[in-house]
Amino acid sequence: MIKGILFDINGTVINILTNESDAGVYRTTANYLSYHGVIVAPEVLKELFFDLNRRQRKESREEFPEFDAGKIFEQIIARYAVPGREQPSYLAAEAAKVF
Repeated sequence: MIKGILFDINGTVINILTNESDAGVYRTTANYLSYHGVIVAPEVLKELFFDLNRRQRKESREEFPEFDAGKIFEQIIARYAVPGREQPSYLAAEAAKVF
């Protein structure tokens, strides 16, 4: 009896269209992060996102690596969090959803 099937939905069954080059994506995400004490300019966020994304995929041992947006945002939050202000544990995952 089959209990479940797992597969990569993005590009396997359907292609989820995203536009990581749209400045509005970074402006919205930077605004969201700022509400939680993470101050990063949208332009810096964009450059950092692409840099961390590229580095994450390069370090992967997979033949066709994916990236983990949550882990990327964990690194961004660690760098740009306002000192002394605690961020909620779910912030990186939520930022990835906003993104």
